[in-house]
Amino acid sequence: MSATLPSWYAGFFRFGHLAKGIIYLIIGGLAIATIVGNSGGVEGGRGVIQWINEQPLGRFLLGLIAIGLLSYTAWRWLKVFLGKGGDEDDKKDAVYRVAWFFSGLSYLGLGVLAARAAINGGTSGGEGSGRRQEIITWLMQQSWGPTVVVILGLVIAGVAIFQLTKGLKEKYLDNIDLSSVDHKERKSITKLGKIGHLARAAVFAIMAYFLILAGATVDPDKFRGTEGALEWLHQHKYGTILLGLAAAGLIAYAIFTLAKAKYPPKKVK
Repeated sequence: MSATLPSWYAGFFRFGHLAKGIIYLIIGGLAIATIVGNSGGVEGGRGVIQWINEQPLGRFLLGLIAIGLLSYTAWRWLKVFLGKGGDEDDKKDAVYRVAWFFSGLSYLGLGVLAARAAINGGTSGGEGSGRRQEIITWLMQQSWGPTVVVILGLVIAGVAIFQLTKGLKEKYLDNIDLSSVDHKERKSITKLGKIGHLARAAVFAIMAYFLILAGATVDPDKFRGTEGALEWLHQHKYGTILLGLAAAGLIAYAIFTLAKAKYPPKKVK
């Protein structure tokens, strides 16, 4: 049995997935703009915060994005307490709860960043990337640091495998209610979800590779975040095609996430 959701749960789910979808839509859009020469470079989530801040009404929009990202965090952490409603064995349920907690924590950081930029009018995208690099550099300076970085890389690799499996087995449909959707729309949403999750799996796999490489070589400069993974694709001989495919996949994921905001689930799965 899956856990029935509180009546107010859908609000967190809708606002959270709306903000997340917009973030991914801009990441994919900026990657496409880079390919056609209308952008200075690809960006990750923190770079998107900076980009939004530079637009007309940017601070107002960032305020809305911040509310959405904090709502997403609330949804993730609600799932930590609700679990999967007894469908899974205790060990597997515990793994899900830990994953949901850290997922929420990452979006909490992005939400706070957006809120600070909205309030102060400052841009923090580049600073965010720099802080992550500083953390990796600090870890490398510890005797145990390189081992921790390799372990983090293996964890990200696990996330990539999870996203791949989720995409291939269409488990991403667990958190969207398509019972009222016609066959054509359901087919389109399902296809977008599959493409999107496979694209995310590829990006996470690249990030994991460079994180493991950074730890193994004790070289923090090897670390790459989302934007670094996309830049790495763009630098290849067939970089335009590879980045284009990744961008299209991330845009597909964004549209699927927006569809989730439109069709929230009735139960925790």
